[in-house]
Amino acid sequence: MKKLTDTLTVLLLAAAFGMAYYTGFVGELANGKPMLGADVFAIISMLGMLVLFIIGPVSALVSRAKNNLITTGFIVFFCAQVLALVALCTAMIMLWTNMFDTDSSGIRAIYIICTVIGIAGFVDALLFSDCLAARDAALEGDAEAEDDAEDYEEEAEEEYEEETEEESEEEDNSENNADSGNMFLGF
Repeated sequence: MKKLTDTLTVLLLAAAFGMAYYTGFVGELANGKPMLGADVFAIISMLGMLVLFIIGPVSALVSRAKNNLITTGFIVFFCAQVLALVALCTAMIMLWTNMFDTDSSGIRAIYIICTVIGIAGFVDALLFSDCLAARDAALEGDAEAEDDAEDYEEEAEEEYEEETEEESEEEDNSENNADSGNMFLGF
């Protein structure tokens, strides 16, 4: 169920950024203006990417740091995501201040590349959290198996001690019976 939810989340994120792209860059009203004003489009894009960055890569960084699982590959990809966030915010601010027009293919390319990197970072964070959860479940399973093994060993030791005590009592009883039997017969 979690994988289905994660897949739907990623698809909805891609659809949301795609819809923002369409309404901000491509779609036009009857008077020729974009469907979404440059200021609103810029704010939505920057906030969306920032939230995606915090939920995905930043949470993965914190989780990896807690578990001592930070790798060079992760650091490189995290830096790429930071650069993508900065590039998207810079492009959106330039679009908002009318330094570029929505017809600029450079701004469109920056938007597409940065959102793809952002969504890839989110997917990477989801995959890492799944792997971490599987590892923790396996460790819990191993701990439970060790506890069960220890309990079994303790029970086996207790049973052995009880059997040993019973055998020693039986031997003592048989020696006492033999001694008393000798006295009874007069030998």
